Amino acid sequence: MKKFKFMLMCMLAMLTGFSACSSSDNNDGDKQMTNYVSISAAGNNIINEDDDEEVKFNILIGNTLTADATINLSLEGNDDNVATLTPSTIALKAGTKTASFTVKSNKKSLLKSDRVLTVKATFSDANMKTDGKAVTLTIKPDSDIPVLTAEQQKLIEGYKQNLNIDLTKILGKVKVDTKVTFNDDDKIDINDNKDTRSFSGVTIITLSEKATADKPVLKMVSNAMGMAAFNYEMLRKKTVEDTENWTQMPYGKAVMENINYDYNKETFTMTLDGIEVNPADMTLKFTGSKVNVYEEEITTIPFDYTFSAWDRLKAMADANKSFVVDEGDTKTEVSVQDIIDGGGSLNPYIFFDNTDFIADGEETEYKNIYVVPTGKIDFTSGKMTFAFPWYLENTYGCQRVEATYTFGN
Repeated sequence: MKKFKFMLMCMLAMLTGFSACSSSDNNDGDKQMTNYVSISAAGNNIINEDDDEEVKFNILIGNTLTADATINLSLEGNDDNVATLTPSTIALKAGTKTASFTVKSNKKSLLKSDRVLTVKATFSDANMKTDGKAVTLTIKPDSDIPVLTAEQQKLIEGYKQNLNIDLTKILGKVKVDTKVTFNDDDKIDINDNKDTRSFSGVTIITLSEKATADKPVLKMVSNAMGMAAFNYEMLRKKTVEDTENWTQMPYGKAVMENINYDYNKETFTMTLDGIEVNPADMTLKFTGSKVNVYEEEITTIPFDYTFSAWDRLKAMADANKSFVVDEGDTKTEVSVQDIIDGGGSLNPYIFFDNTDFIADGEETEYKNIYVVPTGKIDFTSGKMTFAFPWYLENTYGCQRVEATYTFGN
């Protein structure tokens, strides 16, 4: 009897051991690494509510799927259905690493101010998770196309009769495709080490107040050269989104603490006036002179900018306000103007267009990137094209921009 009990206890111990080993093995097999999913806009992620353009978003999965999975997508902030996301459900097959979807305005003309929509994603695979980066789309109210005055209409009719130029084809909302080519040194820091970046959008073009009977002059009143979203991104990366330098410096910190910066509420505009049309060959002159931030007179492309956060900061300086600046060991009250002068500025003009492109053409080491500014209208092909060097402060040199406008011919 004792021998039987002993054998029974041994068998139970063995079974318990097998069970423990089996459970441990299963747990180890069930443990899988998180599969991070990145979602990003393929190009410009700012559109007007009355745009026909779709915004494409690319999905990149960190690890190739070993089994089928589903991604469910939605738009946060879209309660009144101002936009449509297609498809809202993406079925992924095993072996997949990429996918895409689009967002398009429903053209309801509901918006009175900018609307920022946020893409949200859920996954059927519990190991899939977004990389945590916000994915947004900004929809602006219907474009405010300037109404031509009687005098402007008279000038346009005169161009048609006397110069055989029908400017009505390139006025209003015009589609633009823009390509930026980066030099080898700057592409690492400002373009994720990629050679080029392309985006599409719309520019509102009107007749400039500088136009005369014998000299047609155009003005881009929004998204000049298709560059507004790109320039705004570069400005933010140099200031309010620079978490390694600008926002960590005492002056930068003080600015961020006092201006109530809110990406979802800020606005940025980029315009260009004085685009002269040569009736003889339809070439375009769009350069001009200005005094840069270093008080030097230079020849450049005289873009105009506004940035709402800078407007507030400048208003505080004009009102002789001061901020408390934390310099580590001490806290000091410093005038806003001194903070601006000391590197805490959000002025767009400090960051763009401060290089004389004529001098740079002779001195630049990036001869393969630099281009003399040129522009031309071709009514036969229905294209208006521009090429020019683009400059951002605290970079190695110029980048090349090529903008192509397409209109009915």
